[in-house]
Amino acid sequence: MRHLIPGLAACVLLAACSDSGDSRPDTPPEPPAPPPPAVTDLDSTGIYRGQIITDDDNLALVTVSLARDGVTAVAIDSDDDEIADIVLWGDTSESSGELHFSGSDGRDGSSVELTFSVEDEVLSAAISLNGLSGDASAQLAADSVASGAPEGTFAREDGIGGLTELSIAADGSVTLSSPCSGSGELGAADSAVNLYRLSLESDCLNWEALVSVGSVEGGGALLSVSGADNLDTRLYQP
Repeated sequence: MRHLIPGLAACVLLAACSDSGDSRPDTPPEPPAPPPPAVTDLDSTGIYRGQIITDDDNLALVTVSLARDGVTAVAIDSDDDEIADIVLWGDTSESSGELHFSGSDGRDGSSVELTFSVEDEVLSAAISLNGLSGDASAQLAADSVASGAPEGTFAREDGIGGLTELSIAADGSVTLSSPCSGSGELGAADSAVNLYRLSLESDCLNWEALVSVGSVEGGGALLSVSGADNLDTRLYQP
């Protein structure tokens, strides 16, 4: 009997310890890490300027703006008036050392597929469009390196449409004040590259474009804007 009582006490104590351990709440599992953002890492990011030697032996100026996330504008000035009359807008992906552009012709919305190759900072491509075809060669421009995001008021004076004026705040918000009211935003896929994505909505203007910042004589800044729906224009800072 003396041996039975200590044995029962040990069993009771063991059961109590076991119940105490089971009563503790389970630790919730760690939430899964969010997936990394999808980024098209284009090593050939930048602004390329050059020319197209057309099949009929004429020259056209070309500017290829290639953002880090793949958004691309190809602006072609075929009539030498310093404003592009053909703008291709779309996305570029990189595969096996080649850049593949898929987008649309801003003149009529037709689909365009191009293949770029870049060697020693020179972009080359065979261009085949409605009314224009030839071989393009464009050098990486020195102003591809960002010197600071645009900020302030920029405007252009149109002969027909009147004044277009917009303001860019330090946080990238955009306010259109003329020829009508609107709003939008300006952001960069890579802060080291002088290319910014502009989205602007209003009753009179709807822009989806890439913007680069330059300068004019006298120290003023200018925005070069190329994008969807054959958009190509310049806005100057007063």
